[in-house]
Amino acid sequence: MDATETPIERPPRKQRKHYSGKKKRHTVKTQVVVRKSDGLIVCLAFASGKTRDFRLFKESLTRFLTGAKLLLDSGYQGMGKLRGNCDLAKKIPLSAEDKRGTASFPAPARATSMR
Repeated sequence: MDATETPIERPPRKQRKHYSGKKKRHTVKTQVVVRKSDGLIVCLAFASGKTRDFRLFKESLTRFLTGAKLLLDSGYQGMGKLRGNCDLAKKIPLSAEDKRGTASFPAPARATSMR
């Protein structure tokens, strides 16, 4: 389970509700629940960009089977108290081989100003 933010145009009203301090833009937050065995998207939930991941989960009323094990990112800290059998994903540092592989990607083109 993870949540991501998608940029949107500035809303005409209630802009503060959609403004994400993390992204410094107006966003919509999307929570995605994926089944690990086959990659099937099980559930989606949406909220304004200001909403925190854990609050989005509680408000979406998403339910899981009793024995299901959840793999969560750091935005869902505290889920273990609410529901057992949860693991927080750990950030794994890139190996030297992986670092060399990402260096082969070209750098993004920079916009040039026209005077």
